[in-house]
Amino acid sequence: MAAEAVPGNDAGSAPPHTALRAALAQHLRRTRGVTVSADEIIVVPGVSATLRALPDALGLRGRRVALEDPGYAEAATAFGECGVEVVPVPVDDDGLDPETVEAAEVAAAYVTPSHQYPLGARMPVARRAQLLAWARSGGAVIVEDDYDGEFRYDVSPLPALRSLPGAGDHVLYIGTASKVLAPTLRVAWVVPPPHLRDRLRLELEARGLVVPETVGAAFGDFVARGALTAHHARAARTYAARRSALVAAVTRHLPDARLAGVDAGLHVVLRLSRHVDDLDLVGRLETTGFAASPLSAYCARVDHRGLVLGYACLPESQADAAVRALAAVLVSSGSHG
Repeated sequence: MAAEAVPGNDAGSAPPHTALRAALAQHLRRTRGVTVSADEIIVVPGVSATLRALPDALGLRGRRVALEDPGYAEAATAFGECGVEVVPVPVDDDGLDPETVEAAEVAAAYVTPSHQYPLGARMPVARRAQLLAWARSGGAVIVEDDYDGEFRYDVSPLPALRSLPGAGDHVLYIGTASKVLAPTLRVAWVVPPPHLRDRLRLELEARGLVVPETVGAAFGDFVARGALTAHHARAARTYAARRSALVAAVTRHLPDARLAGVDAGLHVVLRLSRHVDDLDLVGRLETTGFAASPLSAYCARVDHRGLVLGYACLPESQADAAVRALAAVLVSSGSHG
């Protein structure tokens, strides 16, 4: 019997990742409603580096691209440093407004419809359809970052934007293992429109953005045998309990607090008045041993203040202590009555 081929680790070329792509195709159809073949999927080493490849691959250098405001700062940096004119577009309680995008006269839009980052809005199906209609009418591209669409609590699942009829020619879908498994794995996947697939693949290879074959083979086996689904189920239960503990603690110690983004994802946002220095609050909170991020750091033109509170690494037993510390900081700073 012939010896089985051992996967290589040649960073100079892109491994085919045949088994992984086949497993991901099944995974996307089952969990996100995205029906694609394995040949339509490109395996990439993380989202951030891939975003930097998009301007050249999609012909966006020197053109205007809409990004959510507040939004993912790393996406704005990646596009801006690669010759794109970034156009911040304000989001509301339903995420990005397609009418605002259309008025901005852009060639593409980057969106996080499953759980807007960082405010946490879930874009309704009607708005998704309207955004897709905008892209179809003007030949625009929608970059859908589905970064933590897997985690939902007490709400019905919404299919990915890419799953809508007619989305295949205009939506470039990005998914990642960083939230559901581990960011250090550095495995993500892209489903580009057919006419952009070869250009994106060549641009990624030219930049050396490939996943080692050994990593792809291991992760492909993990997905194919159902281990990722089982892990996700366990993780979702853990995160749901941690979210509930954090929200309950906020309700006890900060009864007037305004929380956003509690339905999905791995963080909530504590909204604060515009006169509050949320960056100063983050520094004060760090002295108590707890961490948060200032909402203002995610803003380009809008002026929102608040604290982004992640709970993925906050055990239920520590939620009460964390919120008590937060309440004390808010009171001492005059940010909470």
